[in-house]
Amino acid sequence: MTPAKPTSEPKEPGRYEPLTAYLKGQSEGRVTVTFDRLAEILGFRLPAAALNHAEWWQEGSGHPQARGWRDAGWSFVKTDRRAQTVTFRRDEPASRRGSTGAAVVAKTKAAAAKPGTARRSPAKTAAVSSKRILTSALILIPDSARMRRGGDPTWRRQATALALLGAAGDTLGEARRQLAELAGEAAGPDLGGHGNRRAYLPALERFAGPLYEATGLGRLKADDRETLRRACLIVSGLYGLLTTVEPIREYGLTMDAQLPDGRPVSEWWREHGLPEALRSHVTGGGVTDVYCFLPAAHIGALGGLQLEGVEFHASAWADEGEALEELAGALVRLLREGA
Repeated sequence: MTPAKPTSEPKEPGRYEPLTAYLKGQSEGRVTVTFDRLAEILGFRLPAAALNHAEWWQEGSGHPQARGWRDAGWSFVKTDRRAQTVTFRRDEPASRRGSTGAAVVAKTKAAAAKPGTARRSPAKTAAVSSKRILTSALILIPDSARMRRGGDPTWRRQATALALLGAAGDTLGEARRQLAELAGEAAGPDLGGHGNRRAYLPALERFAGPLYEATGLGRLKADDRETLRRACLIVSGLYGLLTTVEPIREYGLTMDAQLPDGRPVSEWWREHGLPEALRSHVTGGGVTDVYCFLPAAHIGALGGLQLEGVEFHASAWADEGEALEELAGALVRLLREGA
């Protein structure tokens, strides 16, 4: 008998229970299912968001699709839009898993602490509450070379890292002005100058690179966006440090680009106060934990993140494939669950 053609997603609370039953019946610890096969299991077609946006699979545990695999004791791993598949893995028993932490963070072996450097957390870090994330942690993410166009000339200093950093913000503003002049970037209030306003978009809406797309950072819900605004700084080739809501122009200066004097941008920032600006924010803001989602060039611009008195949680950088999915998943879970 030909199976009934799957229909659109119903609205019943238990609509993903067939997925729970399917996963409970698997003997392997990891399973990859095509979207078509998943539609057969569920009895309805997946919504368009599931097929096109990785963040649909990274929703919190209260969402019906997440309960479908979590109630079975499984976790989402990745989607492959080209192959039209989704991969799940069986969770380890609590006795083996130990204290939870962001998936990629937990995989990173902590380096032994040295005098004058950050104290790196053990590979299995204790879970932290969302409240702690808001009040005592700093998340560092990179800018991206891929950007969305458009914007308007509205620029407000109070939304920027210049305002957030206080006296160190004045130094950052002057460094921006000098770098813009050296790199041939038109001056403006965002770069420590006056007048000559450009088309601005908030940083989260401007950047469209792999990490931003995989996590849907530009499309976060209001509470997640607020969490990120309070707890996150973006490390930028042109701006040094950015808040997530800071109005920025479209630009092409990357951390690994070479300036006319032959220095890479990351080296220029390291020599023009970026490590000190970050250290000032950490010290003055009562930061106890730094969650780093930065590639090597951005870490280099910050002087290697030598910060005393903080726990440093490092995530291995990736920009494609399964590793990117895990990196993105770790960041989303950190925002939503504080772990």
